[in-house]
Amino acid sequence: MRVNRILAAISAATLLAGVAHTQDGVMGPSRATVSVAESEAYGTHLVNEGGVPLFLFVVEDEAEAASGPMTRGVRERAGSCTGGCREAWWPLTADGVEATEGVDGDRLYVADGDVRTHVLYDGWPLYEPAPGSEFADAPYSAHGLEAHGGRWYLVASGGGPVRSDTAER
Repeated sequence: MRVNRILAAISAATLLAGVAHTQDGVMGPSRATVSVAESEAYGTHLVNEGGVPLFLFVVEDEAEAASGPMTRGVRERAGSCTGGCREAWWPLTADGVEATEGVDGDRLYVADGDVRTHVLYDGWPLYEPAPGSEFADAPYSAHGLEAHGGRWYLVASGGGPVRSDTAER
């Protein structure tokens, strides 16, 4: 009986060694892989290891952009998604990052945030639609969306927001 408990504890520890907690206590990878995807409507943009598009949050009010828990290496106009915003958007968090072909590894890094490590690209914190949110099944519908005090954009592979005629709504 004691041996079974020890084996179960070792198995659990081994399983948890490769993961880190996300914002809501759900287990996630300790390393994030960021790739590129091509879309006819939006061009080349960043996606997570599951192919889900990644977003950045631009605060349109400069005074608002300067407030909130931010870290060094983050662009001034980058928004901080907190409170009710976290119900729709989760920050991409990891202990380390890997850039695949088409992603500039020099622009991809992890910064210490207010609680966890947040993955950034070219100074923009990366977000993904939260499971169960209105954008989880149709993430591209969030591109250009104005919500939570700013605007949400897909992340261009060259850095910054994807700009398109359909972005403003």
